[in-house]
Amino acid sequence: MDLKKLSPMSQFLVFLGICILILIASYFAYFKGQLSTLNTIKEQRKSLQEEVEKAEKRKLEAERLKREVAYLDEKLKTLREILPERKDISDIIRKIQSLAYNYRLEISKFTPKPEIQRDLYIEWPFSISMIGNYHDFGYFLDHLSRYKKIFNVDNIVITALPRQTTLRSISITWDAITYIGQERPPAPSQPRRGRPTGGEKETEGIRMEGI
Repeated sequence: MDLKKLSPMSQFLVFLGICILILIASYFAYFKGQLSTLNTIKEQRKSLQEEVEKAEKRKLEAERLKREVAYLDEKLKTLREILPERKDISDIIRKIQSLAYNYRLEISKFTPKPEIQRDLYIEWPFSISMIGNYHDFGYFLDHLSRYKKIFNVDNIVITALPRQTTLRSISITWDAITYIGQERPPAPSQPRRGRPTGGEKETEGIRMEGI
């Protein structure tokens, strides 16, 4: 097209059309760039939102784990209160002896058995022999079951006496099992001077063997 042959108005319109085309092309090029930026921002926002959700889930999980740890700590505290320590064993022995006396039961033998190592505690059973009657022994066990420390009774064997009285009609052998926490290893025991080790000895009316 020869613009020189066109009238001035036609030349102006052609020039205006070319300018409009250039503006439109520039606009769409700019819009296309902005659209690409917008899509990038959307992807970044989506990624960040996913990270936020993961962090929230981790936070909730952490809070749940904290609650579980606090619950287990409380349970462990409660168990430690009822789990005897080694120094409490003598109290348990005195408790058994005192209850037996109160319920008119005669303890004839009190024999410690070997300790049994567990993961978090030690089982320490004692074999006990006593003489009495059914009712007194039943009351004795009922009272003993209320002891606050962890304590178990097992292997009860009852035998009728050949010569019976109102208070002495049966002989009973049973195992008293105590449980000792072992977070701290016990100090090694030292034999006393002038006292033989092993064998049998009498202690407060109780015959104790093997210690």
